[in-house]
Amino acid sequence: MSWVSAAHPNSNVEVWAQDEARVGLIPILRRTWAPVGQRLLVPVNRKYEWVYVYGFVHPNSGRVFWLLLPKMNAVVMGIALAHFAAEVGAGPNKQIVLLLDGAPSHTAHKLVVPEGIHLVSSPQTALKSNPPSTSGRSSKNPSQTEASMTSNNWRRSCANGADT
Repeated sequence: MSWVSAAHPNSNVEVWAQDEARVGLIPILRRTWAPVGQRLLVPVNRKYEWVYVYGFVHPNSGRVFWLLLPKMNAVVMGIALAHFAAEVGAGPNKQIVLLLDGAPSHTAHKLVVPEGIHLVSSPQTALKSNPPSTSGRSSKNPSQTEASMTSNNWRRSCANGADT
């Protein structure tokens, strides 16, 4: 953030974070009539419908801005950035440092970044340094789950900083 402040000494500088997520459903209608006691095979044309939620958050204040967009690529990311820049007033007098993950649409050559927005990608090592803890949660065998969460294992997990 200091490099943005140094390059734009007369501007306000804010730090925001951005991420996107795909949400959707598989719409299937499978109603049919069958005589009692008989089971029918019904052909189904499976389709997928989804949209992407582009979310922007200002950690210091808790302000959020989000958009629902049909795709995740560089062109659509540019559209999201343009709407975000207009919403928060990014420009010559207000600089936004936007923290991103390493998605390909964030680093593509086609990405158009509006004035006043500065993209900073988080290093891949930061994403790998704190993997989610699965201490016993992913096991389908309940006895394994219970055994993994004995009091000694739980204390050891907490001492190592694991999420239990």
